[in-house]
Amino acid sequence: MDAPINVAFYAPMKSPRHPTPSGDRQIAQLFLNALNQQNMSATLVSELRSWEGAGNETSQNLIRQQADLEAENLIRKFQSAPRSERPQAWFSYHSYHKAPDWLGPKVSNALDIPYFLAEASVAPKQSDGPWAMGYRQNLASIEQSSAIVSINPVDNQVISCMWPEKKIISVAPFISPPPKPAQNRYRSRETLVLHKRIPADNLWLVTVGMMRNDVKLASYRALSRSLEKLQHRNWSLIVIGDGPARNDVESAFSIHGDKVKFLGVLERKKIFEVFYASDLFLWPAINEAIGMVFLEAMACSLPSVAIESDGVAQVIYQNETGTLVPSGDIFNRDNPELANNFPHEGFACAVEQLIASPDTLESYRKNCQHRFNAHHTIDQAARVLGQALRQITIAQTSANSG
Repeated sequence: MDAPINVAFYAPMKSPRHPTPSGDRQIAQLFLNALNQQNMSATLVSELRSWEGAGNETSQNLIRQQADLEAENLIRKFQSAPRSERPQAWFSYHSYHKAPDWLGPKVSNALDIPYFLAEASVAPKQSDGPWAMGYRQNLASIEQSSAIVSINPVDNQVISCMWPEKKIISVAPFISPPPKPAQNRYRSRETLVLHKRIPADNLWLVTVGMMRNDVKLASYRALSRSLEKLQHRNWSLIVIGDGPARNDVESAFSIHGDKVKFLGVLERKKIFEVFYASDLFLWPAINEAIGMVFLEAMACSLPSVAIESDGVAQVIYQNETGTLVPSGDIFNRDNPELANNFPHEGFACAVEQLIASPDTLESYRKNCQHRFNAHHTIDQAARVLGQALRQITIAQTSANSG
């Protein structure tokens, strides 16, 4: 077995230990776990959050000052530690203008170790906007990085254009496989019928999302309006999630009466049980970069319908594991409501076609498991990451010592 490599891990956008669940927190946890699977000995070294969402320069300067102190403390700590306990590489997950990485470049430069940056997103229009400071730091971080790790090809286009020589390590979006259900699909449905009073003979649709007053609420409202066009069908929608916009979400779905069942927040094991028992996963995913929940659905053999975007297309295979509805211009707008631009007719039509074709749904269900096992497990991501990062770290360490 290869000798372990100590990796300092950091997530400027949101720590993997942050109390609020989100896709960012989940992906940070996944990267940390994937590195540790490959004998990389990754350790979270800071929980400082650099995110500033209001575009307030004073707040951004305060965060930068805090980061400077944190970086200095880390440098002293690592330099005074025995060589065997010092990091040999630094890995930061998700840096962009609102959440730049102020720690990784400074610490890795002081320790003379490779600096890896995952999901570095560049928006050139922010170069002279309210987050110009963070934008410049993000560019500097990318410039210094030994390699960029990418799970979303959208970011690669800008990075390859601005830094044509920059090495990009592409990794397919990944999750840990969910546990196999304790009982088969039909027994799981029976349990939900008994306890949640979901009609057994209906087609079971399911959606999952935090109930926030932003694009999440916009997605819930878009889904409800789309389902208005399918009132003639026998379906039940299972909604999993909660949050400050819960009342607004319930109001949006009130038109559907008892066709919609709100289950609130469920632990992940229970969510997977619902997925295994359901027929189709629906989520508009307005302005979402990837949508890890689609991977979770795929892992549970559950086909999906979503709005097409480059990120979501990495986890839904068109006409194979689900349907991607053309998005028009809704991803190019600053207004999160997007009520007039959402393709309600197209979304409803995609759901209608699958409802009307049980054979197609069953085919998609089988494809889901195959595609997930072939491309999206954490084991596969860990092998790609481990091999690439180890090779670069050893080469750069050897060059520095020589």
